Amino acid sequence: FYWMESVQSYNEGGWDYTTELRKFVEGGMTGSEFIDGVSGIVNRGCHNPPCGTGAVDGGWERAENFKKVLDVFFDGSYPQVAKSPSISPPQASPIGSSPQAGS
Repeated sequence: FYWMESVQSYNEGGWDYTTELRKFVEGGMTGSEFIDGVSGIVNRGCHNPPCGTGAVDGGWERAENFKKVLDVFFDGSYPQVAKSPSISPPQASPIGSSPQAGS
């Protein structure tokens, strides 16, 4: 519950969990910026500690463990991921222009 309520919905100070996750995946799942931000949210309540509550406890170890999990999960060979297309709302069709069932 905490993960859904506080981490996945996190969007503060220009850092949005979903956007950062997409950037991490589309960027080849490299670097520690994503896991560092998530660690800060979980451990200190912000994506860029110390944020008034102190440094992240075990941040380096958490980043190393995250990398190990990804290496095991993908057997050391991360998949190629295409960038997400921009999502725009569907265009509304004019009234009366929708096709009728069975025609």
